[in-house]
Amino acid sequence: MSPFGEVFGQAPPSLADYLTRTSLVGAVDDLLTDQSKLITTLHENLQLAQLRKQNQANSGWTNLDVCTGDLQQEGQKQDQVVEVCKEDERKALLDFKQGLHDPYGFLSSWTGNNCCTSWKGVQCSTRTGHVVQLDLHSQVPLYDYNDNPIRSQRLGGEIRPSLLGLRHLRYLDLSMNYFVGIHIPAFIGSFRSLQYLDLSYSGFSGAIPHQLGNLTNLSYLDLSDEIFGFGWRLHIVGSHWLSNLVSIRYLYLNGVDLSKAPNIIHSLNMLQWISEIRLSDCKLNLPLSLPRVNFTSLYLLDLADNNINSTIPFWLFELSRLQYLYMGDNRFSNLIPPTISNLTYLKTLSFKNNINSNNGCGIPKTLGDLCMLTTLDLSGNNVSVELSEFGETFSGCINMSLETLILSNANLFGHLPEWLGNLKSVKSIDLSFNSLYGPIPDYQLVPSLQELDLSYNTLNGTLPENLGQLFPKLILLSVRNNKLVGVVTETHFVDLTNIEYLDVSSNAFIFNISSNWVPPSSLEEILTGSCQMGPSFPTWVQKLENLFTISMFEAGISDVIPDWFWNFSLKLQIVDLSHNDIKGRLPHSLEHLNLSHVILSHNHFEGPIPLFPSTIEILKLENNSFSGIILACWNQSLQTKLTIVDLSYNSLSGDFPASICGGYSLDVLHLNNNNFSGELPLQLRNCQSLGILDLGYNKFNGSISTLLWDGLLHLEALRLRSNLLIGNIPPQLGNLNFLRVIDLAHNHFSGEIPITFGNLKAMKGFLDTSHDIDHFNTFEVEMKGRELWYGVEESSLPMAIDLSDNDLSGEIPKELTNLIGLRSLHLSKNHLTGKIPESISQLRWLESLDLSMNNLSGMIPESMALLTSLSDLNLSFNKFSGKIPSGGQFQTFINSSIYSNNSNLCGFPLDVKCHENKPSQSPTLQIGEEDVTEVDERKWLYLSMGIGFASGLWAFCSALILNKRWCFTYFQLLDNAFDWIYVVTVVNFNKIKTTCLIYSIVDEYVQEILHKEHFVELLDAPHVEEIASILTPTLEGFLWSKLMDYGRKVAVAIKVTFLEAYEQPSAGGEDKVKELNDEFCSELSLPSATKPASSPSPSTPPKHRSEIHELWAKVRQADLGCALDILARLVPYPVPSPSASTSPSSPHPPTNSAPSD
Repeated sequence: MSPFGEVFGQAPPSLADYLTRTSLVGAVDDLLTDQSKLITTLHENLQLAQLRKQNQANSGWTNLDVCTGDLQQEGQKQDQVVEVCKEDERKALLDFKQGLHDPYGFLSSWTGNNCCTSWKGVQCSTRTGHVVQLDLHSQVPLYDYNDNPIRSQRLGGEIRPSLLGLRHLRYLDLSMNYFVGIHIPAFIGSFRSLQYLDLSYSGFSGAIPHQLGNLTNLSYLDLSDEIFGFGWRLHIVGSHWLSNLVSIRYLYLNGVDLSKAPNIIHSLNMLQWISEIRLSDCKLNLPLSLPRVNFTSLYLLDLADNNINSTIPFWLFELSRLQYLYMGDNRFSNLIPPTISNLTYLKTLSFKNNINSNNGCGIPKTLGDLCMLTTLDLSGNNVSVELSEFGETFSGCINMSLETLILSNANLFGHLPEWLGNLKSVKSIDLSFNSLYGPIPDYQLVPSLQELDLSYNTLNGTLPENLGQLFPKLILLSVRNNKLVGVVTETHFVDLTNIEYLDVSSNAFIFNISSNWVPPSSLEEILTGSCQMGPSFPTWVQKLENLFTISMFEAGISDVIPDWFWNFSLKLQIVDLSHNDIKGRLPHSLEHLNLSHVILSHNHFEGPIPLFPSTIEILKLENNSFSGIILACWNQSLQTKLTIVDLSYNSLSGDFPASICGGYSLDVLHLNNNNFSGELPLQLRNCQSLGILDLGYNKFNGSISTLLWDGLLHLEALRLRSNLLIGNIPPQLGNLNFLRVIDLAHNHFSGEIPITFGNLKAMKGFLDTSHDIDHFNTFEVEMKGRELWYGVEESSLPMAIDLSDNDLSGEIPKELTNLIGLRSLHLSKNHLTGKIPESISQLRWLESLDLSMNNLSGMIPESMALLTSLSDLNLSFNKFSGKIPSGGQFQTFINSSIYSNNSNLCGFPLDVKCHENKPSQSPTLQIGEEDVTEVDERKWLYLSMGIGFASGLWAFCSALILNKRWCFTYFQLLDNAFDWIYVVTVVNFNKIKTTCLIYSIVDEYVQEILHKEHFVELLDAPHVEEIASILTPTLEGFLWSKLMDYGRKVAVAIKVTFLEAYEQPSAGGEDKVKELNDEFCSELSLPSATKPASSPSPSTPPKHRSEIHELWAKVRQADLGCALDILARLVPYPVPSPSASTSPSSPHPPTNSAPSD
């Protein structure tokens, strides 16, 4: 078993297997991007049967003792099985069966009288003859849960109360079935003898009945819920009943909503015998303290994926017997505390993906004292340190026990350190997705290492030729997506006799391997994309008889695929030869192979498309020269597993292949840019999982049936652009809740735009459009006058409607303005009439609007000026009139062509000026007679006020002119008042907090205050602008501290500001610093900047550049503790401690006059 496995569950695949099944190298990086959460769930639950056996083994169980009816202990003997069960229990089972939905005949053996021996899933006690075990869990793997044909192999229906006839039942397992939408029956709480209950992943919903608290003999309870992509979910209201399960040892509630059970940890804390608790993805409220920790037997705790946004509770580190701790996918505000060393028995610690801007202080050194730790996962955290700094941590006893180290995507930088070679027992190291640089060392011997992942860094240099000597047990090596160069020869693979997975893609390697080379027979997956492999097809591949995956995209191959390629390995499943210059034809049939992914896009293949095996899941043949028709038998065998089909940009012809939607698994279908013709068949609605449908740029004709859309309820993107379709646009499109893109442009649709488009929930922002769909794809969307490529993930696919170049008539439905998420709306080249809806300003995210070449009239709404995202506008060739709005976003539209051929328009940017005597074209309110009177009265009021003010001002000025004593007294009073305000403002900043807001006044205040000559003299600086550029952050921090009481943070901010100027002077920067007098620098706890010894010349390389940038980042993140630690390393003078309240008003004098550097 792979060391990576322990993080994910009891029996996970190896990392090579994991990487293969979660990422395809080729046209895109990730094969199952949107299913990563599901894959993680699978790793924890795929081997549920094995988990059950392991749990039984841990507790001394092997199975039910059919003699006594108890769970049999190890070493106990089974008596002979009773052949005939009790009649009343047999009838209860038959009635229970009647309520079940069993189309696959799972319970077909439930006939006759001998239910104890021949009825599937039923076991009886040999001593009493009572039914004691009912195990009806589905045999279908969890990852096939959303596959409709597979779904028929699961039990469903209702759970009848007749089950209560089995009064002696001790073991009940209904897991992984399909009881969707029904509640867990409360009567299950009446089985007082029940010791094992598993209802997990069966689609139950609603509240978990509190009657389960009556099961005082229960030792194993699994109610795990919520499979990724489905909406049902169990929840608990109040958790007091859990404290009654006094015999419970194994409790699994993964996916159950616990947001209404805030005291569940307190309830579980009362169960002193509980050994395992799994509460991942539960919306858990984690208490920061417990009155008394009672988890004396707990050895596994899973709190992952709960989005917990708090500090890590200290009581967790009082669980002295804990061996497995999973806390990943939360938002803890701190990383692991030093008290982690209390968990002396800890074997696995998973703290991955705790995304929080304040948890970047690294990891504690006490982690190295965990002498039994075998698996450490800190991936996806903001560790933010140089990797070499962990040397002291991993020099403790942990270096003898650690087998799996996962630090991927942890914001690490630096070279590969020497301490990695000191890990005596390490088997797996994952440092992918960081900022590591430098060469791969060729001197660090790690004899135990089996898996090394350095992908997605910036490593440079060459690949060491002595890999086999450095890592003699290496099974997996990935250096994907670095900056490695050089020639790869067979020498690099000498002594790598165990290698199974090799990924060197996306580097600048040149393969120069002899055709006579015999590669390691163990190699199962080889990925060399973006490396030079050609121009000839590498013949040494033929000798890899155990090859499972081959990926040679962008390999410079300009050859034909040799005949042996499709037969050299019976295990071959994944083939990626995309983006090459490969020519020729494919074999007529590939049905005999076991292929699951075939990616041959962007080549020069020609001829007909061959027959593929029934195992195919992803088929990408786009951008080739395939021709001919698709035979009806081509896809009949592909209906169960096929998820993605992309045959776009070929020369295929004939009718739409109707049988392509015979299955339920198809997610993505691209047939665009071919020569298909005929009508769209009604069978298309059978593609019930379809999310992407692109049939654009073909010759499809006829009208679209309104019945077609009833089955396409998961459709996200529809593209029928540039065909010959006629008739009305089906209003049923408005019922597709997930639809984000509608492109029906360049057809012959007629009638009106359906008002049902206003019901599209995804575009209204009322619906999370992500669902279980394997996108692995891109999609073309017409925006801003050009076709743009987008990934089809929810976050990147824009919301767009394009109905241009049709024969549509009528007005623009105002319902369209309900689609507030819309980014592109193109309705040009139609026969639309009426006005632009005034409510169009609701489309606040609209970027592109094209209404040109219609018969629209009226005024351009002034409200369109509120469309602040609008960057592409075309209103030409209409009948608009009046003045073009001049405010807001319209100030950016200076190209007059977007308004051309609207004869009654005037205003900028047109040359036609609007006459003043014309009535206003602005959409103002209608004014009645009473309103006119009110306006006139208001005008007279303002006129009277103006005359009165002018008369009073003239009287005051006349008095000053005529009486010189009054004049001198008045102006002296003004001078004194100005001086008083100025002095108070400068000296006493505390008064500012009552009159100003810091973020709006800092820059303006600084510029004004620095132009006062007294303040400039105080600083003894003649260059006001230069001093302002240096002091602005300082004064900002000063004001901030006074207004917000953040004195400690501001003290650090000021120090960092001047330290940055001090250590990294630019041209003229040295003069700026020298101009600050010694007194001012001393006040800021900095050495005097006027001393030459402490001020390097501009040509000197900046010192501590990375530390200063890191320090400044911590200050901006308000992470005072980390900032102070870093500052203490940089400067020798005292800095404020986290416990001390400091501010610029209470400076600390420096201990040295200059930094030690």
